[in-house]
Amino acid sequence: MEREAYIIAELPILKNWTIFGQETYGLVLLSWFSQNAILLDNNGMREQNQGTLTTENSYGFHYFRNWEYLLDSLQNQEGCTYYTGGNLRFHRTQESLRNYVNNNHLSDVNWNLWNQINSHRIIVRINPFNYIDEVYITQHHNYETNLSSYNPSCTYRIGIQLIREISNMCPLDLLSRHRNYYSE
Repeated sequence: MEREAYIIAELPILKNWTIFGQETYGLVLLSWFSQNAILLDNNGMREQNQGTLTTENSYGFHYFRNWEYLLDSLQNQEGCTYYTGGNLRFHRTQESLRNYVNNNHLSDVNWNLWNQINSHRIIVRINPFNYIDEVYITQHHNYETNLSSYNPSCTYRIGIQLIREISNMCPLDLLSRHRNYYSE
């Protein structure tokens, strides 16, 4: 059964309504993605370097089968493919993602908390013209415990307006706004 993901188009909604915005790693991951993995142009979003997200060894992104029907089926979407990434423990994740996350004030995190922190994922749908026509955020969790790899109630589509906004923000500014909001 397919499920229509809620589209998030504004930063306050992301920060206030989703677990992705309430935990620092989720914001850093989205910031990294919007500033380092994609290019925005008049036609939409595309990979910064062709193959960045679609090559198995790049940034830890890999083919997403959608066997749980977390997202719309691609059965009638000829040439479209889903890819997922964001796992810092994935052996193919390039050091640049890890360094980006660590350089943005997550290096002091207790490694015992990584199972919770390292649960955020980005899923992209790439069309036959190599443009990213949909971006999703979701929460990965233990299949054995939950009988599912991803949490459908924590899966959201991110609007291109929000990706543009985040791509123009300094990661430290994004995090400081986040931390100030939750410390008040």
